[in-house]
Amino acid sequence: MASEDRKRRIREHLARSADGMKFTSTTPAPAPTPTPITPPPEPIPKTESRKRNVMDHLSLSSSEFGDFSLSEEARKKQILDHVRKSQT
Repeated sequence: MASEDRKRRIREHLARSADGMKFTSTTPAPAPTPTPITPPPEPIPKTESRKRNVMDHLSLSSSEFGDFSLSEEARKKQILDHVRKSQT
């Protein structure tokens, strides 16, 4: 019985929608939002420029190491400090 009622309502709905009724909204359509302009992606650095960046970093950071005749503990601490500074 419930299924027959549901089928009847579906048929009535289809009959109404097929009579040429237009299902348009009476509310005005919102203005389209402009898409943000994204800059083109940066080119992938070539091997030479990457090598130059690494060498520049090494030359700048080598002054932080100072004397290499430090004790083993002090040297490890200095290297860990450098790594910590490089990652930030």
